[in-house]
Amino acid sequence: NRLESQRMSPENDSISQAVIESLHDETGIAGVPVKVVEERVLQRFLGEGEEISIQQIRAAIRELLDNWVIDKTVDELDYKVKNELGLPQDEAFTWHLKLLTEDQSDSLRALRPEAKALIKLLREQNDAEWLGIMPKREAIERLTQQGFKGDLEYIHAEDMIEDFMTSWDGNSSVWCYGLVREHHKTDEYKQWHEEMMRKSSEKEAMRYRFTEECETTDPIHGRLDELAEKREEDLETLELRRDKMSREEYLQRKRAIEERDADEEEKWNRVIELVPTLPFDVLIDLRNLLWEGVPPPDDVLTFLDTKLSDKGDS
Repeated sequence: NRLESQRMSPENDSISQAVIESLHDETGIAGVPVKVVEERVLQRFLGEGEEISIQQIRAAIRELLDNWVIDKTVDELDYKVKNELGLPQDEAFTWHLKLLTEDQSDSLRALRPEAKALIKLLREQNDAEWLGIMPKREAIERLTQQGFKGDLEYIHAEDMIEDFMTSWDGNSSVWCYGLVREHHKTDEYKQWHEEMMRKSSEKEAMRYRFTEECETTDPIHGRLDELAEKREEDLETLELRRDKMSREEYLQRKRAIEERDADEEEKWNRVIELVPTLPFDVLIDLRNLLWEGVPPPDDVLTFLDTKLSDKGDS
């Protein structure tokens, strides 16, 4: 008997036992909708010729929750079940009750007092859009009023409490506490979530890498633009003075201007080609070097040869 080890009110004992029995054979992830449990218990007592009220049933449920014999969970319902229960179709989630195992009950009873108090607060958050969710600021204020002190910003209870940022009351980024949705506790969901987080991290790393590569090559492109602009200016000046020299001299000077930076440009393009292949720490070192002031390309290539050689030796 799950009630024997708990101090249950005598007047609630038989009702509490009926609540537990109504949950015994339930195999759904989230348990049974609260309204279904209430109706099952009510009909059982009426069938036995005993009169009880919904208020008595709810008091028994509250006592079972407070003693961590059952859990109050949030889950979705399909269209037909909502119709049968008379629930609005636009409400995505509804409260369920779930019978806990002895181990689960013991784990919850062993939680820190502030975590248990927060769970109880979240169980009372009945707004259809924010079922089991409340802003951290409000939760901390309520817990403080109950006498809790210390760090209430990071209350943790695995598979029970989560914190996340969401829009709230017109504000686009508010940190909230919430009860973990039941399907979020399944191995399938955790594996999927882990895979999504891994892919997200990889994308973020790629974006970060791309940003660093762009910042590394920016000074090089700046130097190449500088060479091209100076070359264009010199060619324009040469063109203005063209009638003061022979055709042969003009072509010779023109070719010299066009080719004078070819070696430097080739080396800078070689550096640009190397950038995507560099280990990240070498990339950062190169970026720092270039942002201090662009050295000659030969110095940069020597710098990279040394860095890559050192990494190969290690």
